[in-house]
Amino acid sequence: MEEVRCVRNARICLCVLCGLPAAGKSKLAQVLHEHLEKRGFGAFVLSYDELIPDEPFEFNTGDGDQNRGVRTPTSFAHFCVTHVNCKIHTCQNCAVLRALSMQSSWKMRRQRVLRTLARFLHRGCADDADAATWTRLTQELHQLRARGHQSALVILLDDNFYYQSMRYEVYQLARRYSMGFCQLYVQRPVTSCLRRNRTRSCPLPDEVIVAMEKRLEPPNPLKNSWEQSSLTMTSEDGFSPQGIELSIDLIAASLDNPLSPIQDDTEQKEADRQRCTSSVMHQADQACRRLVSQAMQSARGQ
Repeated sequence: MEEVRCVRNARICLCVLCGLPAAGKSKLAQVLHEHLEKRGFGAFVLSYDELIPDEPFEFNTGDGDQNRGVRTPTSFAHFCVTHVNCKIHTCQNCAVLRALSMQSSWKMRRQRVLRTLARFLHRGCADDADAATWTRLTQELHQLRARGHQSALVILLDDNFYYQSMRYEVYQLARRYSMGFCQLYVQRPVTSCLRRNRTRSCPLPDEVIVAMEKRLEPPNPLKNSWEQSSLTMTSEDGFSPQGIELSIDLIAASLDNPLSPIQDDTEQKEADRQRCTSSVMHQADQACRRLVSQAMQSARGQ
């Protein structure tokens, strides 16, 4: 019960870090974590790479053994967006059906992260024994309680978040629990991301990053009112002190201006409709239906 009271009385901000792989999001998260703690804020980096195991994303791209073992959520995302939009007659070995199945698994795991985070925000504990990350987050909450009621906790969500619908789900959480919300878009030229990626111990295939760059939906405050609290960070030459200061100011402002739960569900229904229409899952489902329909028509013709 103490945890429940603490989390409900706490000042919490959900800060989304989005951008291409190897753009520098994790580095920014580390820098912000250090600066926030120096200023007396509680800070926690919620890394999706730690929470979403890579086994479900292993697949063979069909290009031979050299591309086997690509097992990251990012590479899976590339696989889906590449194959679910292809013409039915060009699909080899039912690639659409494979993409649909893998997309379902990947989406369920992302949803599990959000559900676990929602339970934490609601109850002060996550009930997820499989991830030490949630244990550390609960410990951070206990430290927040020890600092006093004026302390604040900033949860930095470190992932690509390349579709606006992914970020909107986090916004919905913040609004549901009357918390702060902001976005930091780490912008870096794709050529630079490719160079940095190649220096990693487990680099992604170049085509994965190139494909994601084409589909990336950066925050658009002019189009989406819920993205007003957004800041673009340029990471080509590292993060400047001025940029870090602006980021801290944005987070502080978000903490001081928490979102209010929505009263009218009109906006909610419209957002859900747009998300369904634009989602890769929806496209894959439609492609699968067409494939089944064509197979049935062919069977009748025989």
